[in-house]
Formats: sequence, structure tokens, C-alpha cells
Amino acid sequence: MLENSNILIGRDYPFPIVDHEIEARNAKKKIYDVRKAKMFKRDSLIVFEKHGSRKSKSMHKSKNKVQSKSKFQDKQLKLF
Repeated sequence: MLENSNILIGRDYPFPIVDHEIEARNAKKKIYDVRKAKMFKRDSLIVFEKHGSRKSKSMHKSKNKVQSKSKFQDKQLKLF
């Protein structure tokens, strides 16, 4: 298409800033490295439970919040 339109890269249009094939390869490697990290599965499960779950809103409360609340109540001092 450029041959037919008499456009010259570098004269009429700037040269590419990056090599797209190399940068795509680098980005894929970075994504792969993140997904293979130890904490990825745990973190992705937390995100899914909060944002991707189809549970009702009452079910969105994490077990940790419920447990921590009950632990706090057990340690609450009595006034009378």
C-alpha cells in the first residue's frame, strides 16, 4: 500500500519507535513470569472472590472478616 501512495517511512512518516515483535515477546515473558510467581494464585483468587464471583452480596464477606470479628468479641472486656 505504501508503494502505491508514494509515502516514504522516515521522510513522510516517522520510523517506528520500538520493534513491535520484540516488545510483544518481552511483554509476554513478563506476563508469564508474573503468573508463575508463588503468590499469583492466591492473589488472583482473592480478586476473583471480590470482583468476579456471582455470589450474592451477603456472601461476599470474607471468612477472615467474620472470624476476626468473633475473635474481637471474645476478647472484649465486660463492663459489669
